[in-house]
Amino acid sequence: MFSVKSIENRSIYVCDGTVPSPLTEERFQQMIANIRSEAYENHVSFEQNLTFTYLKSKFEEKSISLTEENMEMLHISEKGKYTKLGFILSDQYDQTLKIAVFDNEYKSSFIDRAEFGGSILKQMDDTLLFISKYNRNSSIITGMYRVDKKDYSEITLREALANAFVHRDYAMDDSILVSIYPTKITIVSPGGLKRPYSLEELESGVSSLRNKNLAAVMYRLKIIEAYGTGIPRIFGAYTNLPVKPTISTGGSSFTITLPAERDEDTTPLMRFLKDRTEFTRAELEENLNLNKSEAIAKINMLLEDGSIIKIGNGRSVRYRLKISL
Repeated sequence: MFSVKSIENRSIYVCDGTVPSPLTEERFQQMIANIRSEAYENHVSFEQNLTFTYLKSKFEEKSISLTEENMEMLHISEKGKYTKLGFILSDQYDQTLKIAVFDNEYKSSFIDRAEFGGSILKQMDDTLLFISKYNRNSSIITGMYRVDKKDYSEITLREALANAFVHRDYAMDDSILVSIYPTKITIVSPGGLKRPYSLEELESGVSSLRNKNLAAVMYRLKIIEAYGTGIPRIFGAYTNLPVKPTISTGGSSFTITLPAERDEDTTPLMRFLKDRTEFTRAELEENLNLNKSEAIAKINMLLEDGSIIKIGNGRSVRYRLKISL
């Protein structure tokens, strides 16, 4: 709880705990947003002529019947009236998700775009299906095999989208924005954090739910696993990669950026080896722009995991692939 501590030289001080601090414009806007949206999902919906075709289908997938009793228990309705949570989950929900595909980092031109409406559960599924069209395969060598891997794992995408829907401020008349770039995806949801957390706290699982009842519905449907686990799971997917997700937040938005889950060290190598059966060290150096020691290091790595064998002697040494790329 915040309280006005004092006013000195037209500066307002607030007490967040025991230490008073100056109230910045950003902090003030965040406080107003938190007050406005505190129990938004519990308010009675202005729209009562609602249907739940998609919501019921999601519950049926989990062998659960969406009875009137269950809807009351989940706070989709209260005393015979649909709540704002019910509106959010209904087929009639009118705030949309907008998604666009760009050919570069500067948004100079679109490749594709779409807008999804209706129940947020349908918006989430529609978005994942749309992204799948642009989720490219990359390959790495593991032992004797080539392993194909998507740029973005389904778990990472689902967690990031679920986080955007669960934590967004539904009192704000704005869309969730998803942008797909050649090497990253950004997801921007309306509303900042209820409290200012550091990136380290978010990574560790600290969570302050704005929409607790919505989170309970998603937990019941197994869309989220447990409160506070989404961000750690996202970062965990990048543990062994040279790139990491980034998060930025302000008083009116929360943005998570997911870099493509590629091992940038092996991707050029895979492109070089593709459609080849043999190669020399000189060819590897020239094509990958490596010096002699770097080329030898990569060759030794491939030899050690059994991906290639050495043939010939002296200046006629070549390397033959033991796997088909």
